[in-house]
Amino acid sequence: MEQQIADLLRQNQDLIRALQIRDDSHSHKVTVQFDKFDEENENFDSFIERFETYLDVQNVPIANRAKVLFRLLVQKLYQLLKNLLAPDIPSDQTLDKLKDALKKHLTPKPLIIPSRHKFLNRKQTEGEGISTYIAELRALAMNCDYDKDMLNIMLRDVFSFEFDIIFRKTIEHGNADFLSRLPKTSEELEVKDDITIFQMSQIEALPVTSKELRQETSKDIELGPLLRALREGKDLQGREAQYTIEDGCIMYGQRVCIPRKFRKNVLEELHAGHLGIVKMKAIARSFVYWKNIDNDIEEAAKNCVDCARYKADPPKSKVHYWEYPSMPWERIHVDFAGPIFEHTFS
Repeated sequence: MEQQIADLLRQNQDLIRALQIRDDSHSHKVTVQFDKFDEENENFDSFIERFETYLDVQNVPIANRAKVLFRLLVQKLYQLLKNLLAPDIPSDQTLDKLKDALKKHLTPKPLIIPSRHKFLNRKQTEGEGISTYIAELRALAMNCDYDKDMLNIMLRDVFSFEFDIIFRKTIEHGNADFLSRLPKTSEELEVKDDITIFQMSQIEALPVTSKELRQETSKDIELGPLLRALREGKDLQGREAQYTIEDGCIMYGQRVCIPRKFRKNVLEELHAGHLGIVKMKAIARSFVYWKNIDNDIEEAAKNCVDCARYKADPPKSKVHYWEYPSMPWERIHVDFAGPIFEHTFS
């Protein structure tokens, strides 16, 4: 009996083998081993690329792909994902939203300036091939925001220059390059401070120009010797120590010293509005000065014909002040017109 069964099996061996192959083709399934995400040894972008390939190979339905991601995250990262999505629940989210939340936290967009610094300081190490070095540079340049042309220029510069910057104290510099580059026709740069600008404005406000003042100051019998003493740096005492030189003119504090030739013009300008002695002196103390200027102002005001003519006029009547009424209709104001044809109208 056993011998008959063995003979039957040998006769139908080909049929049995065909049935086994057909059964294997229906039950065959590709199994891929996939490791969990290791934050210390792998970039999250690289993990996502492997993960999406794994999902395609395994033909995982779209509705279940988020659950597969949960299985491949360690407990620490799953807790991080919950915190990032709070108050939403991770299981209610799509795979794209889960990936975006983790990517923004684990791989934030690098800053451009530090990335360019890292790119420019990447040097070829000993034994490193040129192709490997260029590949590393191109990887670093991804975050540098270089366009294609600029990237080629920067790669060229990295290969072309190799130098060290050494700090040297100023006292150790012995180069006299400045004088060799200094143009012969250069003009001295004069920087005026606030006080100088104010004093110049005081001069420009006068009825004479600063050029005329410079010329007459050097010729004046009083101001000429003082001007030379100030230029020579002589030790001046008392009131003379308050004199300074500005644009060739002598300043007494903030007031311009007027030569004798222009004092009459200045007095006429001070008295142009017939303001009186007190106001003339007040204006003069803000702009001009010379010895005995107060006496000259008094004489100019006393000798004015118009001032003498109207000096004896009676003072103007004071404007009557109406007290504010305490209630309506307490005081009534009425305008009168007339008399016109022996009638007065109101």
